[in-house]
This record gives sequence, C-alpha cells and structure tokens, in this order.
Amino acid sequence: MTMFNINARDDMLAHLSGKVWDVLVIGGGITGAGIARDSAMRGLDTALVERDDFSIGTSSRSSKLVHGGLRYLKNREFGLVHESTTERNLLTKKIAPNLVRPLPFLVPIWQTSKPGYGAMRAAMVMYDVLAELNNFRAHRALTVSELLKRAPALRRDGLRGGFVYYDSISDDTRLTLELVIDAHRHGAVPVSRVEALETEFENGRVRGVTVRDTINDRRMFVHARSVIVATGIWSSETAAALGIAPAARLDIRPTRGSHIVLPYDKFPIDSAVTMLAPRDKRAMFVIPWNGMTVLGTTDTDYQGDLCNVFCSRDDALYLLEAAHHNFPGITAGLDDIVGTWSGLRPLIASEGSESAVSREHSIVVDDRGVVTIAGGKLTTYRIMADQALKAAAPFFNKPLRRSTAGRVPLPCSAGLADAAARRRLSDEIVTTTGVSAAIADNLVVNHGVRARDVAALVVKNPGLAAPILAGHPFILAEVVQAIRCEMAVTLADVLLRRTPVFFLGRDDDESATRAAANVMAAELGWDQARVDSEIAQVAEIRRRHQECL
Repeated sequence: MTMFNINARDDMLAHLSGKVWDVLVIGGGITGAGIARDSAMRGLDTALVERDDFSIGTSSRSSKLVHGGLRYLKNREFGLVHESTTERNLLTKKIAPNLVRPLPFLVPIWQTSKPGYGAMRAAMVMYDVLAELNNFRAHRALTVSELLKRAPALRRDGLRGGFVYYDSISDDTRLTLELVIDAHRHGAVPVSRVEALETEFENGRVRGVTVRDTINDRRMFVHARSVIVATGIWSSETAAALGIAPAARLDIRPTRGSHIVLPYDKFPIDSAVTMLAPRDKRAMFVIPWNGMTVLGTTDTDYQGDLCNVFCSRDDALYLLEAAHHNFPGITAGLDDIVGTWSGLRPLIASEGSESAVSREHSIVVDDRGVVTIAGGKLTTYRIMADQALKAAAPFFNKPLRRSTAGRVPLPCSAGLADAAARRRLSDEIVTTTGVSAAIADNLVVNHGVRARDVAALVVKNPGLAAPILAGHPFILAEVVQAIRCEMAVTLADVLLRRTPVFFLGRDDDESATRAAANVMAAELGWDQARVDSEIAQVAEIRRRHQECL
C-alpha cells in the first residue's frame, strides 16, 4: 500500500485525473468513506474527493455514540431501530471492536417521568427484541439503591428506580478515517482538499467532474462513469454547483446538536445517563468521554453558515439546566466548561418538530449517472453505502459483486475482537516503550494494531512519549503518525480530528497547541511564520468554540 500522507498526494492527484473511474464519491464524511471502502472492496475503480479534511462536518461533531436509537421507538420507527442495533452489534463485535466499544446507559425513572416505569420497561424489552441481542447485553431493571450506587448525584426525590441498557461509544472521526484508509488499501484514491466544481455530461450521461486542488489552486478533470454525492448538510449546495437535475436533489433540514465538556471532578460519572430537559422534556445524555463528562445534545433548526457551527450560550445554559435538574448535587457552571462542539444533522426536510424528523436516509438519482444520498446516522453508514452503490450500478456498467464490508474487520481492528487480545497488545506496548498503561490502552483504542507503529516512533524518539496535553493520554507520537499515515495537513487536523485534544482543555497558555505545532514543523519543514500562522488559526477556532462561555 502506498503511504497515505501529504508526500504521496501529488501521485494520488495524478492518478485521480489519469483514468476513468467507475465510482467517484464526493464527500469524505462517514457516508462517503463507507461508500468508497465498500466500492473498492467490490473491485470497482473508486475515487473520493473531499474539499476540506476528512470528517470535517457532521462526522466529527456527533455525540460519539453508535446506537440503535431507543428514542426512535417513540416515533414507531421499528425498522430503523432494528437496522441500527444490527449495525451497532456488527461494528462493536466484528468491524471495529477497538474503536466501537459497549457503554452502559442508565435510565432513571421518577414518579413524574413520562414515559413511566411500565412504559419504559416495555420499550426496553422491545429494544432488545429488535436488536435480536446477537450476544449484546440485554437490559435489566435497577432498584433505587442500585441506581444511586452507579450515579450518586442523581435527584433522589421521587426516584422509583430505573434500567441499564447497552449501546456503544466511538471516536466518529477515527472511524471515518479508518474507512478512508482501508478504501485506499483496497485501491481507491481518496484525496482531501479537493473541491468538486461542476459536472460535465455528454449524450445524456455523466462524463466526469471538474475539481480544484485547494492546496495548490489548480483544476483538473476527473472522468467517471458514475458520481455519488455524499456531502451531508451541503447536499443542496453540491447539487446546485454540479448541475444535478432539480428532481434529483434533496432538501436538507439541518438541525444543530451542541455539546459541552466538563472535567470529571466537576461531574463524576462512569456510565452514560439519559435525562430529560425540564424545559421541553427532550431526551439527552450525560456521557463519560476521554476522562471527561459530555452533556448533549440539543436539537434546534439551524439557518446559519454551514461551515461555521458553534455552541451558543443558550445551548450551554440549556444543557447545564438539564444537568442541574437531574443531578442537583452538581454545581458545574459556564466557567467550568473546557470544550464545546456543535454538529448539524443532515435531516431530510419534513414537517414537525426537530426531534420528530426521521433519521432515515434518502437516495435520489439523476438518470444521467449522479446519485445523491443524505440523512441517516453514523451507525448505519454501511447500509447507506450498500444502497448508494446499488443505485449507481446501472451507470458504471459492471457487475456489482456482493458486499464484504460487513464481514471483514477494519485492518486496525484485525485480531482485536477479543478483550484479552487488546489487553495483550497494550501490555506489549508498555513493555516496549515504557509508557504508562493509560497511554498504551489509549493507543490500542484509537489505533488498534497500528498502535505498534506509534510505539515504534516512541522507541526511536522517547521524547514523543510526552502527552500533548498534560493529564491526558494522547502523545506527541500520534502527531507524527497523523502526518505520515493519516493525511493530516494542518494543526487543526491533528488537534480537532486525529486526536480530540482541542476539546479536552482550554490550553490557555497554548502549550499543547505549540508542542503539537513544533512536531508538525519538524515533520513538514514549516518555518516559524507557518508555525505561528497554524497556532493563530487554532486559537481563532478555539475563540469561536468558547464564545458561549
């Protein structure tokens, strides 16, 4: 496999414009990445272009959950729940067991709760039935004392007991990135910082797409037999730019989901907890995440700049209000928030409240060879990929082989389905590098078997074992890995997406930002002016993220 880094980019661009592709995917989020992987695994000549960094949009700003959607039962979306829980099980047990891990969710029930205890018990049974369990843990009831043992700060007045059930948690960006890397391993050419500009049609069929390399500001033409648009919240914008037939466009209703990050000592919790907002009775979560606690998410219609989406002060106060109502012993306030993020859900436009809009995806086809897919959720990316390729199959005029994307684990996860195997790998890394068990465990979670490659960097240069941000297990060797093997180009790529360091602390003295920038400078040959520019860009992004505080 050729190296997936900036030094190989010119060769990838030359390849991009040098042949006719069966499938050209536009969009490098979880859906586009899943399509590219599935397509390449079926032996199709596949290319993918992303105008910014991979997972730049919704796919890096989710609640980090791979879930079946318990609350979708309220809208009677039984098919979606069955589909989602099946995919959750597959990701957790086979495709990416190091990246997608089971997480217990507590559901407290008070005397005033709606739905009440009996209705929630029925919902839990239904959830397990639709999931067909597949050796995933079933729910169980908890007494008041059992519930308070797991979450001591819960409001006790009127507490009747509750339930514990299981979904999964993941790093959405790393999952997306691993799909892109595996697509490349199977022969696809995925290139970031390449913008699709316009489509050329000939004799009623797509001929290809003119694109622009945004790093070098040069245009090229990419020949393709079929084009699949997977740009999520930008679907309407992409359709207009590419000249897709009006009847084959999707009307997107973006809704904003904001999250806030609190230090564990300000909100200690080790299981996710579902809670209702007192203001509007919306369900949301408290989630243990990277040694911190995340509150999310909001769900409000959004009409602003799709490229600049941030948590508002009202969002932060709304989330804190819900936390204080459900956990009256928690005193965390705006001043305690160390990170925020907001993502836009690419929902298909429909009537009704934001939370009532279906999370189902839609596919429309321009019969000249352009397929557009949008909607859906991270958990079901593989189903979406399969359906998008089936919709495009008449245009690339090749047999569509049966998909193996659900049967073959991601390369980073090969051999790690068993928890004991992951523990052995972590112990091996401790032995070879001398790093702490916490750092080794974190490397295995985020890099899987490629944690050995990161460890090798530390063996060669022990200084790279230093944490990027004090008190957190992400290390400088991961910056090098991101550049050499994960197509990281900017400091923001590393701190916001290849690692979550940006969201784990305010970094008031910019020590973490500067440490990562210095490593990137050594790898990429940046001069001081470039280093200062990259640091300034991250500082501006941080300012926007913290305007709500």
